[in-house]
Amino acid sequence: MSTVILLCGGLNIELRPFTDYTPKCLLPIKNKTILEWNLEWLEKNNFKNVIINESFCIPQMELAIKKYKGSLKIQQRTEKILLGTAQSVYEYSFGLDEDFLVINGDNLYNFDLRKMYESHLKTNANCTVAIHDTTKHEKNKSVVKLTENGMIEKIIPRSNFKFKKPTAVFAGVGVVKPKFREQINLRKDVDFWSNTLSRKSEQLMPYKINEGLTCFNSPSEYNRINETYRTIDHFFIGHERY
Repeated sequence: MSTVILLCGGLNIELRPFTDYTPKCLLPIKNKTILEWNLEWLEKNNFKNVIINESFCIPQMELAIKKYKGSLKIQQRTEKILLGTAQSVYEYSFGLDEDFLVINGDNLYNFDLRKMYESHLKTNANCTVAIHDTTKHEKNKSVVKLTENGMIEKIIPRSNFKFKKPTAVFAGVGVVKPKFREQINLRKDVDFWSNTLSRKSEQLMPYKINEGLTCFNSPSEYNRINETYRTIDHFFIGHERY
């Protein structure tokens, strides 16, 4: 497995005003963008090829990728009209003859991908998805209901209720066999995670991660973890806010 589809085309309106002028993957954490952190992580896990989709603030994305000097071979895929992650995965996986990785490019990762791939090979699943437990009071994430044996029983796409206790949800990482591409229904599926995977839960194998994942889905969460700007006003220096 050497190829990654890194999904970076979303608008992420839930993070406005931070994402009014900047793609979420280009927001800085500790003075590096999420994209930089994730590319370094993929390098560390010995990947070679990365396909990045882009749709919002394309010149910023092009400049960020141009500045990248690492070992990964990056292919850009520009979507002037946002396709949706299901169609993006379908199109960009065309011609791949080995397992590939699909990643949400707006989360921050730092776990051992090779261990996840080893688990995928042992189970021979069509798709292995990373899951993690949410903290309390989060919402709008696809809940993964597990059986007593740790298998996926049911997926509740993008639940809008707040969780009262830690609950298993998608982590935005999947190891996919090429033949699973055929399971994407382009007429019905918009989101790869909440549409395609929820319909094909019997073909999925969960992989639990307990660390190495940072998710944020609100301005207050980003303001708390970014460690780059002291306040929201510092972020907007040089930007027109109104």
